[in-house]
Amino acid sequence: MLERDESAVVKPRGHFVNLDTGLGKSITAAVYMLRYGARYGNAARIVWFTPNNVVDTAFKELATDWGIGTGFVGKVNAANPMFNKLINIVSMEKLSISSKKHERNNLLENALMAVAETSLVVVDEVHLSYNVSIRTSIIRSVVEACPRFVAMTATPTPSRGQVIGERWIADSVGFPLTKKNFLVGAAQ
Repeated sequence: MLERDESAVVKPRGHFVNLDTGLGKSITAAVYMLRYGARYGNAARIVWFTPNNVVDTAFKELATDWGIGTGFVGKVNAANPMFNKLINIVSMEKLSISSKKHERNNLLENALMAVAETSLVVVDEVHLSYNVSIRTSIIRSVVEACPRFVAMTATPTPSRGQVIGERWIADSVGFPLTKKNFLVGAAQ
């Protein structure tokens, strides 16, 4: 991906990683983001969005299995959001409407927007963010403000109702995306 960043005529703002489950999407994204950050120095941290049921797995893989260390990887607490680790894992579900108060978690949303411009962003299971929702709007806003992103999924092609899926893919290819070349874009 770093080669593509440097050699592409039209520089994409991000990358779309489409691999089957277990084939290395997370390690690919982690290595790329760490190398990108080291090479260009335009980010202070990585914000890693993932579904709630994967937060513990992502933490274990990043901190322990791959040796990055617990001092460099952290889970972001929605009630007191701090982005003081190298890799900050955010549960996507924490960006939804609170069932207790029926209002958005403005604290987490505001904290994310405050660090977006100085963060590299990874969106794990991006196909869960293809629909129009508050969660998707917040994640898309962070991605649009960040210097570089990686969107990962084993399910790249959106269904007819998942209108945002095309935007994710369009943001990660170096050519205009149309109905005729959509599958080419999804395969990049």
